[in-house]
Amino acid sequence: MAGVKKKSTKAASKKETSKPKAKRAPVKRKARKKASAATRDADDVLVKKIWLAGLGAYGLSRDKIQQRGDELLENGQQLFDSLVDRGTRVQDDTTEIFSQRVEELDNRIDEIRDQLKDGYSSSQWGQKINQIAKMLDDMQDKRK
Repeated sequence: MAGVKKKSTKAASKKETSKPKAKRAPVKRKARKKASAATRDADDVLVKKIWLAGLGAYGLSRDKIQQRGDELLENGQQLFDSLVDRGTRVQDDTTEIFSQRVEELDNRIDEIRDQLKDGYSSSQWGQKINQIAKMLDDMQDKRK
């Protein structure tokens, strides 16, 4: 055994002085398994609660979006109805004003016709037509 080296005395002394490890008792192992199972159960409950909170947030946001959409539809319908009512009133007012103006023009045309019939003879008509034609020619010349 000459080729075999002796272990250093320091390493040997450490080994001798260190305490042997005690084996764990089987009771502690069972307790650890129970604690581990309880921890897993608590983790599962927590994960399920987190999942349900996420679903709750989704459901709440969906409900809020649906509610807002319903409000927009209702407000949009109210706005549309009020615009239809306002448009009907504007159309009625405009039609009434237009009818009044047409009636005023008709009356004025009738007055002018009556004046023309009563006030001019056929020779005067010729002179008036020549005057109007000359005025129109002058206006055209000024535009150029």
